[in-house]
Amino acid sequence: MDCLDIRYKIIKDEKLWFSECLDYPVFTQGKTRGEALENLKEAFILYAEDPDSQERYHELKRLAAIPAETQLQRVMLSIPLSLPEILRTYEPLADFVRKGTGQNPL
Repeated sequence: MDCLDIRYKIIKDEKLWFSECLDYPVFTQGKTRGEALENLKEAFILYAEDPDSQERYHELKRLAAIPAETQLQRVMLSIPLSLPEILRTYEPLADFVRKGTGQNPL
């Protein structure tokens, strides 16, 4: 196992950033976006070390078996976009569809 790629979403409220794993019941928060993501990695590793979690998700056994000092390096985060960032990414395409159909695809 080179790394374990976990999908997540992240949102910001008035004061804090909230990050949530999409495939496992792990979520956390932080004062900054970066802090929320680092906290998510750490929370995920703690979750992966739990024997009940390992029984439910067998791939977590491999992560728990590697040395603790390299676990954080083996957890990769994917889908780093928040909903507003995703919508901004697709805005040019949405404009094109609006001009052609008159309907708002977003």
